[in-house]
Amino acid sequence: MDFLEKNMKFKPIYFYVGLIIIVIVYLIISTGNNRNSVVSNNILDQEMPQDDIHKGMTPPGQLTPNKGNVSASILKKLEILKEDYEKNPLDTAKIKAYADFLLSAHQTESAIPLYKKLLKIHPRDNDSHFALASIYYNKHDLISAEKEMDLILAYDKSNSQAQYNKGAITAGKGNKLAAEKIWRNVVNKYPGTDAAKLAQNALDKIK
Repeated sequence: MDFLEKNMKFKPIYFYVGLIIIVIVYLIISTGNNRNSVVSNNILDQEMPQDDIHKGMTPPGQLTPNKGNVSASILKKLEILKEDYEKNPLDTAKIKAYADFLLSAHQTESAIPLYKKLLKIHPRDNDSHFALASIYYNKHDLISAEKEMDLILAYDKSNSQAQYNKGAITAGKGNKLAAEKIWRNVVNKYPGTDAAKLAQNALDKIK
């Protein structure tokens, strides 16, 4: 699917757990070491890690941006989307197309205000909540990531994707028992769903 399509749907993002203990240790160490660091938003300076968490963040058929595969055509497309948005600042389709491209290009700081703008227009836009949660999660801002999931669950209590993500965030905060409880609930309530399969996989890995 062309992720530049005007009406592209941003797929709900799961926080893939993988080796959860390693992830938790990494989050704790990196958060402690990088509290005062500045995150670069230059598309040419970014290279998303290829771990279990980040693999789920790239739309199907799309390469993870890095210095080797960012071409002039992509930068040109980014410029076009920005111009379209600036000419039509209230057109939600153009806002979303620009925000999704920025997220795909790993220019997350520029994407954040656009998703927030979409949420002011449509507070129950799950796509924007999931996108913001993924950004915050990758920045190790677990409190903000959890808030986005809580906002979804406030009006959509049966959203299994948000519930699974909340479990992953809870595990990332170091509360393994609470995460297990959340994932077991997902497995029991939504059998056969992608969220249930991921939750069971997470439970199997942290036994």
